[in-house]
Amino acid sequence: MDPLTVNDPEADGERDVRHPAALLRTGALQSAIFNSANFSSIATDASGVIQIFNVGAEAMLGYTADEVMNKVTPADLSDPQELVARAEALSVELDTPIAPGFEALVFKASRGIEDIYELTYIRKDRTRLPAMVSVTALRDARDAIIGYLLIGTDNTARKRVEEERKHFQYMLQQKNQELEAASRLKSEFLANMSHELRTPLNAIMGFSEVLKDGLMGQLTHQQRGLTGTIFSSGQHLLALINDILDLSKVEAGKMTLDLEPMAVSPLLLNTLSIIKEKAAIHNVGLMLDAAADLESIQADTRKVKQIVYNLLSNAVKFTGDNGRVTLRASVVARADVGRPIRNWPARMFELGDSDFTSFLQISVEDNGIGISPEHLKSLFTPFSQIDSGLARKFEGTGLGLALVKLLAELHCGVVGVESMVGEGSCFTVWLPQREAGVESTVSARPCGTPRPEVAPGPRTALIVEDDYKSAELIRLHLEAEGFTVVHAASAEAAFVLAVQQPVALITLDIMLPNMDGWEFLGRIKQVPGLMRIPIVIISIVADRNRGFAMGAAAIMQKPLSRRELSSALTELALLPAPSGKTLRVLIVDDDPNAVELTALRLQDLAGTVLRASGGREAIAVAGQELPDLIVLDLMMPEVSGFDVVRALSADPKTARIPILVVTAKTVTSEDRAELNGFVTAIVEKDEFSHDRFAAEVRRAMSGRRTVA
Repeated sequence: MDPLTVNDPEADGERDVRHPAALLRTGALQSAIFNSANFSSIATDASGVIQIFNVGAEAMLGYTADEVMNKVTPADLSDPQELVARAEALSVELDTPIAPGFEALVFKASRGIEDIYELTYIRKDRTRLPAMVSVTALRDARDAIIGYLLIGTDNTARKRVEEERKHFQYMLQQKNQELEAASRLKSEFLANMSHELRTPLNAIMGFSEVLKDGLMGQLTHQQRGLTGTIFSSGQHLLALINDILDLSKVEAGKMTLDLEPMAVSPLLLNTLSIIKEKAAIHNVGLMLDAAADLESIQADTRKVKQIVYNLLSNAVKFTGDNGRVTLRASVVARADVGRPIRNWPARMFELGDSDFTSFLQISVEDNGIGISPEHLKSLFTPFSQIDSGLARKFEGTGLGLALVKLLAELHCGVVGVESMVGEGSCFTVWLPQREAGVESTVSARPCGTPRPEVAPGPRTALIVEDDYKSAELIRLHLEAEGFTVVHAASAEAAFVLAVQQPVALITLDIMLPNMDGWEFLGRIKQVPGLMRIPIVIISIVADRNRGFAMGAAAIMQKPLSRRELSSALTELALLPAPSGKTLRVLIVDDDPNAVELTALRLQDLAGTVLRASGGREAIAVAGQELPDLIVLDLMMPEVSGFDVVRALSADPKTARIPILVVTAKTVTSEDRAELNGFVTAIVEKDEFSHDRFAAEVRRAMSGRRTVA
């Protein structure tokens, strides 16, 4: 008896008065529960036979109460395969055998364990109903189980949402795969397009240059003008092709920096000299305002030169006749980066996070047509031009400024523009002042990426090195610094180890079997969990652009000018020819026009020119004639230039012949893997590092096959 009501007649009287009303309310609640159509209420006896089957259960399952009460169990209305699967799962979970029937539905509840699970009912019309079921054991006053209550809600809507989510995830995954495939196809298309466009362009530019230079006889003034127009148009088309390819590389994250000591003042003077002819056509004056003693910095010389050239070219283009373009350069503190130079409307981009404290500020100012404030917003966007009318008046594609911005950011720098309509424009680039000699040539590190913090406790270093002696030496150094060291002899094994355990540092060799170090580096930077691990390259090959071997003393790219070819031959110590010796050159190309064009360029340089129209013929001629130099194309049918390189390198008679590769093909990582081990050096078309190149040439001419 409730102690609160004992010996309290007044309370007892009040209870007696309220008891019938309470019972009525309780009965009403019970009636509302069992007659609700929003959920099913199925009550069974202790053996599982259905005793109560409410209105909701009838609506959800299609049976009437009379059809199931005292006749079947809830298991008879459920998916039998799900009952088997649930029984097996519970048997493992609870370590006791459970029968696949009603016992599987109520076993946990019978043990006093809360049990809510998904169950598929089979309706009377044999359709399926996904439900969320809560099971409770019903007990008497002595705590003995007298039955079970199964309350279910229709789970169709949630299942539909879940299926839609899974479908969406699947479609998203498919779309990502399609985008990756599209990106790969785009890269392949750009590479093929580059080759297909450069091949005819090589003939157009080459033969027009031959005519312009008078190699086929003197031309009239009008003829020289026409051939000069052909040649300059070819140069414009070539620049457009290069811009598209460079933009694609930067956006795909495949362009890296070749950092080296860069003398600032000579680079500015050289770029001004290149643009001088274009400026002279419109009588545009060029001025340089920069200290002659600007210190050298670590930068990618070719890319900085491209930045300055694009800005100067743009300024000259939009400056009227007798206008003025001024190129300025100075060193500023980090706090001054992004600060306007003129009191004009401006658009400045935010500088990314970095440790650099001083910056080289390069600005190009003109007194041309200027840009309105609303048009400033569209600058630096690929293929975007501020006005379609200007696009028709001034040739261009809208790629130049986009490349300037991307190349500056690749250096961890930033760009800005100020302009006033009718007064002019001022474009500025800020590049970090890396001290010369402090950093070696490395891949560009994305700016704004926080440096990884050193975690307390044991640190693990992963050595990726296929030479066990080198790995052992690195291990000794790292262990002396407190690292725990693990070793992988291949890039593939390194991936597995890096995923399996936390790694604080990776040391990486480049020349690895199968997947080389560059490919490993590119892949690991795409994995979110691994991309911030610091990677130290410890390799003979520490220069991505020149540090692989191809069996060639030099590689140059079509279209190739006579001046470039002459410079390359001079660097190879083949010009002037040794006293008393006539230089013999073998030209290998399946394009007859390319062969004859190269022969014309060599007519004042070589005493004898040999020709081969394919790889098989080239191998035979080289073995028989033993030329002093081979000019080789890579893209040939049947026997390619790669096959020629391997064959000549394997023959002691021809292994020492310098090979100058002149090709429109973009050399890929797969090409490097295919030709790995046959390399002496690589020479790019646009620039030469004289000291290093001379050293590589000495190796090539002495016949040594060392890795660059």
